[in-house]
Amino acid sequence: MNVTLVHNPAAGDGGPGAAALTELVQEAGHTVHYRDSNEELDRALAEARDVVVVAGGDGTLGKVLRSVNAKVPVAIVPLGSANNIAHALGQVASAEVVVRGLELAERRRFDVGWTRGPWGRRRFVEGVGIGPLARALAAGEAADVPGDGSVRFGRAAFAALLGEVEPCHVRITLDDEELVEAMGLVEVLNIDRIGPRLRLAPEADPSDGLLDVLCVPHAELDAVRRWTEAADDSPPPGLVRRAKRVSIRCDRAVVVHVDDEIPATGDAPFTIELGLEEEPLVVLIARVEGGADA
Repeated sequence: MNVTLVHNPAAGDGGPGAAALTELVQEAGHTVHYRDSNEELDRALAEARDVVVVAGGDGTLGKVLRSVNAKVPVAIVPLGSANNIAHALGQVASAEVVVRGLELAERRRFDVGWTRGPWGRRRFVEGVGIGPLARALAAGEAADVPGDGSVRFGRAAFAALLGEVEPCHVRITLDDEELVEAMGLVEVLNIDRIGPRLRLAPEADPSDGLLDVLCVPHAELDAVRRWTEAADDSPPPGLVRRAKRVSIRCDRAVVVHVDDEIPATGDAPFTIELGLEEEPLVVLIARVEGGADA
């Protein structure tokens, strides 16, 4: 096969480097086209033929999934700190297992979301939200904390910011249902976890054609803080509903995240619209004999 290998050499706490990854692909009998994820990827992804292998974290993988041709499957070598997307798919195999198993890998549907707001139209693969998580993601990017420390820093920043959140009066439309309330946190998720491994929508499935929407009233933010600090697998406080289309009308300016990016929203009230692209992607999940190979 012709393999386009997108690699972030600075991901997480390290991992196989460019030379080792390239050699793995060649030893498996494939032709490899290596691309550093920090370079322009549009042309490389447009020219990808048989498969794109992404070796990096959620930022690198999100960049590829938001841009890749839906007809070209994507395989994942998780090298990041959180690896939210890989964990959501159950893809925790090593680079060796992923590369050597490309031809026999399970093909799985992966939905890609779209959102429209003051920033225009963008795609997302993890989620879109308003409030403290967006501010925590911005703080983590500014701090540039390396490796697994970024997850601990992100969770601590998120927990601390929960005590500073002012209520945002929102009108949320979920298909034909409408909610109007003073919210402290709203997250529209395509996968079960986001940011610093916060499992905010435990039942989210990126292949079901639906978005999971977590709504936490402002009065329940202290319960969210306790849940965050407990760092267990219990469901988060708040209400999770599912919908194909979502609209969020905010009564004031508030920080928003689209995946790990913080787009400009301006100083006035605004509306966010969200849905899923008509054509899903295909991701390849390595078959691991005898259980997960971390």
